[in-house]
Amino acid sequence: MPYESTEIEKGVDLVKHEELMPSEKGVGIDSTVAELSPAHKEYLLQRHGTLDLDPLPSASPADPYNWPRWKVNVNLTLISFHALMIGFMTGGLIPAFGAISSEFDVSLNTAVYAVSIQILFLGLAPLFWGPIAERYGRRPVWLISTLLSMVCNLGCALSHSFGGFMVARIFQSIFNSPAGAIGGAVVVDLFFAKERAQKMGIWTLMVTIGNPLGPLLMGFVATRAGWRWIFWIFTITNGIQFLCYLFFSPETKYVRNIDASTDGPVLPQQNTFRSRYLSFGKIPNTSALKLQDFYYPVILLKELSVSIPTLAHSVMFAFCSVLICVEIPGLLGVKFNLNFEAIGLNFISNIVGQVVVCKSLQSSIMLSPFTVA
Repeated sequence: MPYESTEIEKGVDLVKHEELMPSEKGVGIDSTVAELSPAHKEYLLQRHGTLDLDPLPSASPADPYNWPRWKVNVNLTLISFHALMIGFMTGGLIPAFGAISSEFDVSLNTAVYAVSIQILFLGLAPLFWGPIAERYGRRPVWLISTLLSMVCNLGCALSHSFGGFMVARIFQSIFNSPAGAIGGAVVVDLFFAKERAQKMGIWTLMVTIGNPLGPLLMGFVATRAGWRWIFWIFTITNGIQFLCYLFFSPETKYVRNIDASTDGPVLPQQNTFRSRYLSFGKIPNTSALKLQDFYYPVILLKELSVSIPTLAHSVMFAFCSVLICVEIPGLLGVKFNLNFEAIGLNFISNIVGQVVVCKSLQSSIMLSPFTVA
């Protein structure tokens, strides 16, 4: 049974199109432009100053490709910051392993599970959020996830047993994972093909840098205010995210049909405040959720073009991020008797390295002849 409308498949199809028919790309766009109504062409020329646009927007102000630039950049900032919070809220507890161990009377090795169990669920939860966002839109996912992540962080701050603390951490990781699941899809929702390499690089950097940045900053918090204040800060951060999504982030998954007169966002389709911010429901022209939708990405692993890069990324992430972040407190902290701040400072080199590598990769992608322009 074919899987419908996934961003992965769209990307694979686009790559195949570029490889098989490189000379027909412009022909396809030109033929589509020729079919536009005069009013549609006039709107696009007035809004963008050109008809050389890929993908070609609709003639509606509700289409994210037609949004004002400030609005697009605000939404990129929101999803990039949310991506940063994935690793930040996971790794921010690392310098306080010793305090957690003493507070709940568990060994240091047991306290480490407060981070490692989160990493496990951060890898599994996107399988759930992806299909939900495809059927019901990005906005409901952002609002639900930030609100419930706030509740879970509040539970961590108020917990009085290690078992309750671990349960709150597990659910917090589940509700904190959507930015990793659909953040890249939102970049596609917001930006034309020629802009995506740069914008995707920003989002990717935020995903990568959160893990070492969390312990660097939260080490000072744990030393000067106590480990529970780490979670009070996380709770406040999630609350601010929720409000920002509520007021500044309308639905970005737009049903775009150039030849139809009914193109529009999630129902209802009018360009009104109610339709953009207060309407929730199943996106038009999408099928009902099926069990296969939730494990389809796993099926893709049978393709070598997917499994080999996945394995390479997993090994590099395990050794260059997870291993370093989890083992620094257990090895260096104990061996050299480092306090929470000193443990956090060990992550500066990791941050610098990740910024340099991400910037280099971004430049390479933008200069590549295979980059979609």
